[in-house]
Amino acid sequence: SAYVDTELESKLYYYYVRSRDKTNNLSVATSTLSLTPTGRYSSPPVIVSQPSSTVQSFAASFEWSTNRAASSFVEYGTGMSLGKTNGQVDSLTAHKVDITGLSAATKYYYRVKFIDPDGNIGTSEIGNFTTNDPPTISEVLVDGIGLDAATASWSTNMSGTCTLNYGEGSFTSSIKESSGGTAHIQKMVGLKNATAYVYQIDCLDADSNSFSSDQYTFSTLEQPRVENFTVQNKENVDIPTIELNYTTTHPTTTLVKFKGSNETAYHNYLLSDLATEHKATIEALDPAIEYEVIATGIDAAGVEAASMTAKVTTLTDSRPPSITTNRAIGRVIGLGKDSRANLYVKIETDELTKVKVLFGKGTILGNFEQSTPEDPANTYHLITIPVDPGQVYSYVIEAVDMADNKTVSNSATVVVEGAKQNATEIVINTFSSKFGWITKLWTK
Repeated sequence: SAYVDTELESKLYYYYVRSRDKTNNLSVATSTLSLTPTGRYSSPPVIVSQPSSTVQSFAASFEWSTNRAASSFVEYGTGMSLGKTNGQVDSLTAHKVDITGLSAATKYYYRVKFIDPDGNIGTSEIGNFTTNDPPTISEVLVDGIGLDAATASWSTNMSGTCTLNYGEGSFTSSIKESSGGTAHIQKMVGLKNATAYVYQIDCLDADSNSFSSDQYTFSTLEQPRVENFTVQNKENVDIPTIELNYTTTHPTTTLVKFKGSNETAYHNYLLSDLATEHKATIEALDPAIEYEVIATGIDAAGVEAASMTAKVTTLTDSRPPSITTNRAIGRVIGLGKDSRANLYVKIETDELTKVKVLFGKGTILGNFEQSTPEDPANTYHLITIPVDPGQVYSYVIEAVDMADNKTVSNSATVVVEGAKQNATEIVINTFSSKFGWITKLWTK
């Protein structure tokens, strides 16, 4: 049973209790109590929700609740004696206290403390917690390195917002993340090729605690360069052909891009072996066309060499004609004193040519005194040259194709057959040898 006396004044009141049973018999009164009401609690609030903690590397948060409003404090330290206190005086039933400035990976002891408005102090049992490991940056890597760009990646063991600092020898550029996370990647652009760079990562965790990586280095790729580039027409070929030679500063494939002035797109000539000395022969080009030729190559890292460009005009025909047939015979036409002789020269060439024959009497190798008229363009020629019967003649052939390429044959020698006697001359000569007087009569 209970009795609540309300609306009292702040003065001394006396109370005793008597009870009555079911037959209405009244008990003896209890002893008398006296009390002056003050309106204040004389005992601390009771914890109705035990303290719980959320731990970080450098901070911790504590929450609990009481059945009456009170202030909120946490006493803590690295030993059972505690020694440090943090909190607020606002009277609440739901309490929360944040502690910062802790050391990472460290064991702490703590208890919560609360004071009601009447000055009654309550505490919890002493507990402990261990802060998390310090924030770290790991798996730092720079890959995708090119001539003017590279990609940096790293990981953090807790969410952090990081800044990538880099430069040549010192940090002159920065890339700052807009949001936090544990996996990070940033691309550095506008770099110089064949240049060494330093870089470092600075991060802030959710509580603005800073942590940094070591300093690292990387170098951008060096671009190969084409040097000593020459291009020229190949001689003695039927189809226009060009030959190229060049070197590169370090090993690359052989890559030649070319197009004629009558074309819009480049053709590619590629040899995949890596080398520093390069040679290419490009055939089946159009005749008498200006070609733009670009010499370059790809190195082992996939970087294309700084190219060189040249222009060359292909030849119409650069090969002299070949004389495939060269036969000559000297024949006598007619008999006796009226006979005459011709030298017949049969000539065949492997392409259209204009031909003339230079000749002279006797066995000679040069300085021919006479020449036939130029025979019109053809692949077959039969040249007739009037000569003296029974003489030795030498000759050479000059064959010129449509591109003015000339072929001169070796000197050849032909013996022209002698004149044949007619019937009268045969009779006279016969009798002359037997009867000398007949010859005298004939002459008279």
